[in-house]
Amino acid sequence: MTSTLNKEIGLADISTRRDRILVRTASKRNNSMNRVTLVTISLASMLTMQASADINLTADSLSYSQDFDGLTRSGTETKWVDNLDSDTAFSLNGWHAAYENGKPVYIRASNGGSTGGRLYSYGIRQASSERALGSLPTSGKTKDVMFGVAFVNKTEGRLSEIRISYDGEQWREGSSKNNILKLSYQIFSPEKGSINAKSGWIEFNKSAHFNSPKDGGNSEKQNGNYKKNRVANISVKANNIKWNAGDELWIRFYDNDSPTTDHGMAVDNFNFTAKGD
Repeated sequence: MTSTLNKEIGLADISTRRDRILVRTASKRNNSMNRVTLVTISLASMLTMQASADINLTADSLSYSQDFDGLTRSGTETKWVDNLDSDTAFSLNGWHAAYENGKPVYIRASNGGSTGGRLYSYGIRQASSERALGSLPTSGKTKDVMFGVAFVNKTEGRLSEIRISYDGEQWREGSSKNNILKLSYQIFSPEKGSINAKSGWIEFNKSAHFNSPKDGGNSEKQNGNYKKNRVANISVKANNIKWNAGDELWIRFYDNDSPTTDHGMAVDNFNFTAKGD
């Protein structure tokens, strides 16, 4: 028992009176509990730092842009994390993604050569710093794929108009014809928004969707930065909306799983602006 106490307390002199040993043992245990408490607090702080944070629009800041260049350049599949409070290689502040089948969402970098169903960080080379956020649905792994961004009206009044622009890019050609990346929006009550809400989405007109420029040929990678494989500055405006203070407005891109091999479709240079009454 003496050896155990000595090892546990770290005392050099074992001849210390019993009451002093008990005091030091209690002190040792208290210090250990304090350290555990500090570790717990530190972990909680880290989780708080990475808490969800949709994009707040204020009266002084009603615009937002995203070029996706911070997304992963790794060919290793990584689990996507919705809406961290800062951009990372596997998450974007305010952005969400889901598969129709409810399975966890994964993302990896690709130049269009990959055929697996998932979310993609597309670029001309895997290590290229110029990225686009895209998807390639498959019937087994994902079914339909959806991704988008959520905004919160932090002004003191109603917002009544939104404007969106983006570049649509095709990074892979499958055997399917006329793949469409559909654009829609929905207004939710505070903290009620969801990228995979089953109803309530308002589709923009057809000119706001991204239609695949290249269809029905050989299944092969494409350079989404080439003019023939992209549609630049797709723009749309919605008027007379009722986006009240505190409510959320979600923008969603929806990529349907085609009966045949899907294209790799992506979004780049996304811009959003809101306007009040």
